[in-house]
Amino acid sequence: MFITNKEANSEARDCQLVDLAAKAIYVDNFLKAESLLLKVIQNTPTNYIYQYEEANQLVIKFWNQQEFNQYYSWQKKQGIDQQIVWIKSAYPRAFYFLGILNNKTQEYTKALEFIEEGLSLEPTNTKLLLEKAKAFKGLKEYQQALKIYESINQLGPYISKYDIAKALQEKASLHLELGDVDRAEEIYHQSLNWDTYNDLAIHKIKDIQESRESHLGNYPLTLTTKSSHLDNNPIYQSLLERDYLKQAKKLEPREFAQIDKMKNKIYFLVLISGCLLIMTLVLSLISS
Repeated sequence: MFITNKEANSEARDCQLVDLAAKAIYVDNFLKAESLLLKVIQNTPTNYIYQYEEANQLVIKFWNQQEFNQYYSWQKKQGIDQQIVWIKSAYPRAFYFLGILNNKTQEYTKALEFIEEGLSLEPTNTKLLLEKAKAFKGLKEYQQALKIYESINQLGPYISKYDIAKALQEKASLHLELGDVDRAEEIYHQSLNWDTYNDLAIHKIKDIQESRESHLGNYPLTLTTKSSHLDNNPIYQSLLERDYLKQAKKLEPREFAQIDKMKNKIYFLVLISGCLLIMTLVLSLISS
């Protein structure tokens, strides 16, 4: 199977329209985005080909650099030595953004229809799968959403560690919405095994613990689930240190007031010293 030059050129042009539509969605210009995307999907080939071989090269329609890197890394680990040619994807992306648009406007059934069309073109794409799960959440079909999250669980040519982390974060968010806070916290921790420094997961863990401890009436001193991988996580530790300092200031306000005064004096002395040094340098330059 092969792609004609006409088809390739048409998809390249449509890619530009999809990019414009994505920007329109970002600024909530849904009417413009929908108009562009509906125009694009009308050009979807009957027999769409996502990847094919041509002149001993593997041609794949990646969405972004991360997808390319994941496939290239997987290929090397498998000992496969074949040159990859990356060309832009238009039509699966167009259906994906139509799914996003309709999820944003809470037209979840319509979103599912577009996403299914996208998956028929590219069944392995995790972005389409996660957007499908979001539509199921909107329809309150939570078990269907969970099935999707749980299906994204193993590294492969089209699934990166970041995809698995994202699926776990979405799964945790769903458990949080359903009131299962302990399970949500546990899953957020699991996501950090795949994406250690993810700000969203770290902040969610901390928010959960603060909420739990505020109900208990004391300040969190230890984590409530297995989290040894956070012991040396600078993002998490900086959050803890910041909040411990706030709490300590509340407990010993006078002591910290004295410390703040001392710090201000030190800053003032450093500032004066800096000014004197600059003046000395200027005078030495003038005299020379």
